[in-house]
Amino acid sequence: MIDAGRLSGTAHFPETQNWETLLQQVDWLRTADHKYGTLVIDTANGLERLLHEHVCHRDYNDDWGDRGFGAYQKGYEVSLADLNSLLSTLDSIRIEKRMVVVLLMHRKIITVKNPAGADYDMYSPDLHKTTWGAISKWLDTILYGDWEVIVGQQVENKKTGNKKGKGIAQSRLLRTEGSPAWVAKNRLGLVPEIECGDSAEEAFANFTAALKAARNPQPTEPPTGEVAA
Repeated sequence: MIDAGRLSGTAHFPETQNWETLLQQVDWLRTADHKYGTLVIDTANGLERLLHEHVCHRDYNDDWGDRGFGAYQKGYEVSLADLNSLLSTLDSIRIEKRMVVVLLMHRKIITVKNPAGADYDMYSPDLHKTTWGAISKWLDTILYGDWEVIVGQQVENKKTGNKKGKGIAQSRLLRTEGSPAWVAKNRLGLVPEIECGDSAEEAFANFTAALKAARNPQPTEPPTGEVAA
């Protein structure tokens, strides 16, 4: 989006091509004297790809097969040490530089094995389960970007009796609470839904406002008026 001119003026590193460069960029944000307040990694899916390429080259001589990275899924487990080291650095950025760290992710549909009933499908980040297990525990909040569909009225087909929506509108929103249909998580006391508005700038402003409101909730006023004894 930045290189396409849709977020002009946004400070950013050149597109990262390997894991070593990513670590250098993150370490610069941790140690350098700067005034940036937010770090956005776009995307965690690309981060995972760089991580696995790095580990496969370093530990398995670029062998992705059953005798290398893919042997008994060992490559994914070996990668956790490097991933946790990165997450630790991101924690330092968050604490020492007081920066907000945001990871963007693409999604996929997975089938959830339900021991209490029928299996079902849900939206989940498009990451290997080992990677996502570590990242999901580290994150304070997981926001699911969705569309809210508003139907103005229902029009009935006189021949079939079927009803069809008319005057349909859509608005973007962030869901902060999980459901059987999507993954979400909220440790910060955010409201269940945050409207995104008409632009990326408005969406981030609304999220920031919701975050401030969660950190500084308004005190509940005691009821006023006379009390009959």
